[in-house]
Amino acid sequence: MRNFLLKILPYGLRIEVGKIKRYIKYAYHLNINKPIKLKQCPICTKEIAFFLPVGKKRKAIHCPFCSSFPRHRAMWLYLQHNNLLKSGIRILHVSPEPSVFNVMSKMQNYSAIDKFASGYAYPKSVLQMDVEQLKFEDESFDLIICSHVLEHVDDDIAAIREMGRVIKKEGKILIMIPIEKDLATTYEDKSIISPKERLKHFGQSDHVRLYGMDFAKRIKQTELNCEMISTRELTNESDFIKYGIEDDFIFVLTRNKNVTIVP
Repeated sequence: MRNFLLKILPYGLRIEVGKIKRYIKYAYHLNINKPIKLKQCPICTKEIAFFLPVGKKRKAIHCPFCSSFPRHRAMWLYLQHNNLLKSGIRILHVSPEPSVFNVMSKMQNYSAIDKFASGYAYPKSVLQMDVEQLKFEDESFDLIICSHVLEHVDDDIAAIREMGRVIKKEGKILIMIPIEKDLATTYEDKSIISPKERLKHFGQSDHVRLYGMDFAKRIKQTELNCEMISTRELTNESDFIKYGIEDDFIFVLTRNKNVTIVP
């Protein structure tokens, strides 16, 4: 019932309700814990005593102020360290996370899209669009951000090709996915369609595959170049802990200048 109510609330009100919940949770844990060193969220820049625990394993990873998670903070560090948010560039953000969207939506030439899952509220500025069928002209964007989306997409290769079609020849596509580091080859089975079976096989009821360490090889089907970057490369060990980053990967895709991407 709680999750249902959150889904039907208008986007702005849902964000405010989420903030209140996180502040109360933070105050509670602050009262029972005695932190030694401060943490900091690189997105909202708030210094905090600790990140909030979430999930069954109660991992302390959630920013109480902007709602960021480790993957959001890692992506933000990559954007900042590589000076990718230059004035005037055109950015496409696929299924934007609130923590990053709240900052980037203030930029000019920023477009955000989502498929608009039933029962959820979305910001008015987010366009309803399927990443497998983008309604943009060829070479429209300098930067595309697509984090934890492709595991939900029926044809991830088609989606990547579409992003490759709309990215400029000098542009970059930044992709993050949930990846099983002990799995050599991506596991998918199109006959598995029930939420219960998808949860059992892929770890979440709305996931359609379980990515392994072969993701960069899968990209070869799209004729895009792919660089696999460890989040450990983004900062030193001290800041890695301070910013609440986890071991993960960012895949940086670029166009082969001599190849035309065909959807």
